[in-house]
Amino acid sequence: NMYIFHYSNTATSINENYNEPNSLIIYPNPFTSNINLTFYTEQNDKTVILVTDVLGKVVKSFPANNLQVGKNEIVLNLSELENGIYFCTTKANSSFKQVKIVKKKKKKKNN
Repeated sequence: NMYIFHYSNTATSINENYNEPNSLIIYPNPFTSNINLTFYTEQNDKTVILVTDVLGKVVKSFPANNLQVGKNEIVLNLSELENGIYFCTTKANSSFKQVKIVKKKKKKKNN
């Protein structure tokens, strides 16, 4: 699967500001393969999650359907992206949130 949706009403975030309408929390950052997004929605807006490069080109697009009002958590697999700087954006009818993310290669294990 390219993406997995997790929904929760419990306060388990590493940042307790997730219930602010304009917050978008992404971790780990820098990342090697998956990122976890935590964000808050005030209404059942149709939301899309975009990952763009530094030039603004969309390199990944994920529809985020069936979101609940309140806290939403989503895991995205971005392992196929090249190393570098990207922007992760959530776009809904009534909001726009963006965070800079950095893709780093996995460390090689020495045998």
